[in-house]
Amino acid sequence: MKSKITFVLMLVLVPVMHFMGNNAFAQTVNGVASTTGCPNGGIVTASNSASWTTPQYQLLKSGVVVAPVPNDPNQFTNNPVFTGLATGSYTVNGRDTNVGTIFSSTSIDIRHVKICNQ
Repeated sequence: MKSKITFVLMLVLVPVMHFMGNNAFAQTVNGVASTTGCPNGGIVTASNSASWTTPQYQLLKSGVVVAPVPNDPNQFTNNPVFTGLATGSYTVNGRDTNVGTIFSSTSIDIRHVKICNQ
């Protein structure tokens, strides 16, 4: 009886998952921009929608890695906060170290709107 129930569930779930494109298991990476208002005062704070045990992040500008190690696409960091950023559009890549799959955010814009007193 258990095998019949399992079989019926699989017959129902597999087509639904295929139709949804596995979106039931989709994971996203997000970044929230903030700024001190000073030149190179941009901040991006990364997060993810999954419950990754050890998330890691990297920051890109125009498709080029700028942090944690500039121009090194193999380097990620456990720290989700990137600081000292110039005005521009950025993307956050995130990965779960247990799986290794990399997920990317949408564009994150940094804009400096005031002059600061440094």
